[in-house]
Amino acid sequence: NSDLYDKYLSGEHFCFTDLDIKPFNDFRYIVQSNICNTFTPEELQKLNNKWILVKEVRSWQVYIKLFKNPEKP
Repeated sequence: NSDLYDKYLSGEHFCFTDLDIKPFNDFRYIVQSNICNTFTPEELQKLNNKWILVKEVRSWQVYIKLFKNPEKP
């Protein structure tokens, strides 16, 4: 829940949102990866079963997935 601008002096304002604070369905897109275990099993099931997989990138056992909320245009 911190801005990368302050943390890494990147010049860009970007932050990760805590899903415990903001409702899951408020998001238009969600990025999920197996390098970070921040999703509950229920959230992962919802992403994989109800959200639209837009893009998946894999390298060996590591993956990153971009999901789109089907309820948001």
